[in-house]
Amino acid sequence: MTFNKKMTDASAAVLAGPSPDEIAASPLLRNWSFTILWNGSLALAGVVQDSPDFADNEAIVTSPLVHLDPARGIARTRSRWYRLGAMRPVEELTRGAFNPDPVAVDAFLRAQLTLLIAAQPLFEGTR
Repeated sequence: MTFNKKMTDASAAVLAGPSPDEIAASPLLRNWSFTILWNGSLALAGVVQDSPDFADNEAIVTSPLVHLDPARGIARTRSRWYRLGAMRPVEELTRGAFNPDPVAVDAFLRAQLTLLIAAQPLFEGTR
């Protein structure tokens, strides 16, 4: 499956919304912060618990971020839903760390979601 197909599938999952069972089965990301991946995508970094791919308490960087809802304590990346624990305190971020305004992140992700859904027909049938 191509990167773009995975992103549009993740966008469709955001629009459908997670079921309570999906959220309950999702990994927990604690002490999280924003980061930028090598390709310029926004992602989360933190300590994971209950992940199918990583050991408990392992520091990880997620796949690209598609949706963030801190009020509900959930996030959707290209690959999966996450339950969000506490965000990393600003005073613990290293010098020069990426610390955007959450309102700006929400606006960015909503615009990205709109574009990904509009582009979905382009990736239908791709693997």
